[in-house]
Amino acid sequence: MDINKNIKKMRTEKKLTQEELAQKINVTRQAVSNWENAKTQPDLETLISIAEALQVDFEALLNVFLIFIFLFLIKILTNVG
Repeated sequence: MDINKNIKKMRTEKKLTQEELAQKINVTRQAVSNWENAKTQPDLETLISIAEALQVDFEALLNVFLIFIFLFLIKILTNVG
């Protein structure tokens, strides 16, 4: 599961709006929307804040984030040459 889907799934399970999550982690609602729509990715510090705000295991978010980075690097490396 992509990190964007993971964030949205956990947010909706906690019955939070994008605005409510944004307020909890001191970002804009647009930032949350951009993460959930895969327009941007949260940095590691923000992932920790998201995990704390949603009261979820940080490792669950981190594993998805690391997989995303790994796949991104593979894509870059296969396009070089």
